[in-house]
Amino acid sequence: MTAAKVTAFTSMLISSGLIIYSAISMLNETRGNFLLLGLVGVFVFYQGYELLTAVKNNDLGNHPIFGRECYQNQSSGGNSSDSAGQEGEGGAVPAQTDEAVMA
Repeated sequence: MTAAKVTAFTSMLISSGLIIYSAISMLNETRGNFLLLGLVGVFVFYQGYELLTAVKNNDLGNHPIFGRECYQNQSSGGNSSDSAGQEGEGGAVPAQTDEAVMA
């Protein structure tokens, strides 16, 4: 939950800078077309706002990134039964596969 908050605030801060830079550049009529940069900034700001809303409503389970299994139950310290059996084997934990990534 903390990672989602930090991600949301950081993305909203950076995208605000993009929007302001784009607006100032378009008003000064400098070289280049900064309209696309401003639109990207608006899109990123909106996505950050949606993430922040999901955090406030405690609805991160439906988020495409923060809803993944690896982000669930972080406050409980993980599954202690899995890590207890691995301690004698050098502490190596087998890699988990991600369903979204093709093998």
